[in-house]
Amino acid sequence: MNLPSHFESSVLGEYDGIVWFRKDIVVPESWIGKNIKISLGPIDDMDATYINGTKIGGYEGGGFWQVLRNYDIPANLLTSNNISIAVRVIDTQGGGGIYGFPDQLYIQNGDERISLTGEWKFLPLAEVDNTKFVLFGNEADVYLNRPKLPFRIGPNTPSTLYNAMINPIIPYGIRGAIWYQGESNTGQPFLYQELFSKMIENWRSEWGLGDFPFYYVQIAPFNYGETQSQYLREAQFKTDLSTANTGMAVTLDIGNAENIHPGKKFEVGSRLALLALNKTYGKSLISSGPIYSSHRISGNALILNFENAENGLKMDYSLSKNEFQIAGEDKIFYPADVKIDGNTITCSSSKVDNPKAVRYAWSNTPAAVLSNNSGLPASSFRTDDW
Repeated sequence: MNLPSHFESSVLGEYDGIVWFRKDIVVPESWIGKNIKISLGPIDDMDATYINGTKIGGYEGGGFWQVLRNYDIPANLLTSNNISIAVRVIDTQGGGGIYGFPDQLYIQNGDERISLTGEWKFLPLAEVDNTKFVLFGNEADVYLNRPKLPFRIGPNTPSTLYNAMINPIIPYGIRGAIWYQGESNTGQPFLYQELFSKMIENWRSEWGLGDFPFYYVQIAPFNYGETQSQYLREAQFKTDLSTANTGMAVTLDIGNAENIHPGKKFEVGSRLALLALNKTYGKSLISSGPIYSSHRISGNALILNFENAENGLKMDYSLSKNEFQIAGEDKIFYPADVKIDGNTITCSSSKVDNPKAVRYAWSNTPAAVLSNNSGLPASSFRTDDW
């Protein structure tokens, strides 16, 4: 099988289960006895990775399907320049496999790098059928000659989710909707804003109840590797600004960089409740954090204006950095010095004489430094469109 690729785009086809991959390579003799590194990119869902028969790492639990597999290979495993790489991949649902980008598969010693893309040997070991593993064994062609499991409809089959979970309840009256999703769309953030707003529009059209309230949760910080999830958070932020009768609960302060589904759900529910109480039921309370609205340039500083900051802006100076960056015409961002004045923030830097743009919390795993005095965090944002 040529890697990287999903099971579904290879000879395996629609497949959930266990597959062993193996690749034998020859490295320079100068690598013998050295500590080197291997990168396999993201693996969906779980892996156990071996070098010359010794396990060097793995993610053998749920929720790590977008984590880059970067492992150290200790010097004692390189007794010759022949290296055998074996990876056990377990996929339980949806897409599966060693599926990243070609430049994410390599083995490296210092500045020397050997690509691992291309042909790998593979052996399907067991297929998932109704939450159980059906074992094939390891005889020749046993997988290809197996009894074929019936076609499985899953969450990624077109129309399945809508027809199974939305269409059957459309005849019933509803007061509104809450939504928490987006992690699987981080690879296509610029498409997400259109898809998301169209979905809201479609639901409202199908129910025929007008623009009913639609409140949703912005994805939390998580170590997505090279994926830049801040663009997905931006798409969610823009959807709130451009779509009627919506509200977004920000979770920058309650994420977990090592768990794509962080555990602090009480806080999530409380923030969604604040949106409903304020925007739907008319209660006089602060329902969201500060919202960036506009900016202007004043000399060597850039001044940001915020809505939802009537009770003041608040910075948590106990954290290691303030998460604000500023850039000039060269588009190089530097840490910004910030000053709060009412509902504005002034950003500047001694390295930027003619500022053009500011970004806040612009990474996969930012800290929630900025909030209002109600303790509700601001969303990540940027003033540029570079």
